[in-house]
Amino acid sequence: MVHAGTGMYAAGDGAVLVLPAADGDLLWVRDSPDGRQLLRTAGELSWSDDELLARGAGPIELFDPALGEWRTLDAGVVASASAPVRAVLLAEAEAVHLPADYGFGGRRHRAPDRDAVDDLAAIFRLELPPHSADEDAVLDIDWAGDVAELRAEGRVIDDRFWDGERWTVSLVDAGIRPDEEVILHVLPLSPHSTIGLPAATRAQVGVEPLCRLDAITLRPREAWRRVALS
Repeated sequence: MVHAGTGMYAAGDGAVLVLPAADGDLLWVRDSPDGRQLLRTAGELSWSDDELLARGAGPIELFDPALGEWRTLDAGVVASASAPVRAVLLAEAEAVHLPADYGFGGRRHRAPDRDAVDDLAAIFRLELPPHSADEDAVLDIDWAGDVAELRAEGRVIDDRFWDGERWTVSLVDAGIRPDEEVILHVLPLSPHSTIGLPAATRAQVGVEPLCRLDAITLRPREAWRRVALS
């Protein structure tokens, strides 16, 4: 029998849980002493054998296979307040002499080299809100293009190929200090690029090079909180 909707369906001696595709980025599987647990949340989770910790946006749900339904857990987690980051355009992206691709290694696309990023990318200076050197905060970057590169005082601290998803960078992990100049390079995606993209992401590519910076926010991360499992 073929089922078109989501939910629990019998399959031989067991059952199959069908979830919406939108839940894909929200799911966590925990190996607990009582067996595997399926959790759903937009926040972050961490765990050991005897405890479950969370931080970030809630709620947190645990799937109960016996009842075939989700149960909301008590975590007391609240969403972090984000501050907008101003991006000052320093240089426009190249829109005329843009290659479709940057070479291949076998069947794999090569990443553009630093010269290509320097010569072809749109360049922005990020004006970060005040933060301390040890503050556990992240940059949430909504953008579109081929490749983006984040630099602090000229050194590359992170980069990302575009896949349509938000790019999140931890200030602590990236080593961004409060007094450093942070520069974002966004390399346009050629409409003739042969790079593989998810269908919904590819649909955003038109007849002109794609280079867009929609929003950047600085989001402090909360302390980890214990989740009540019972």
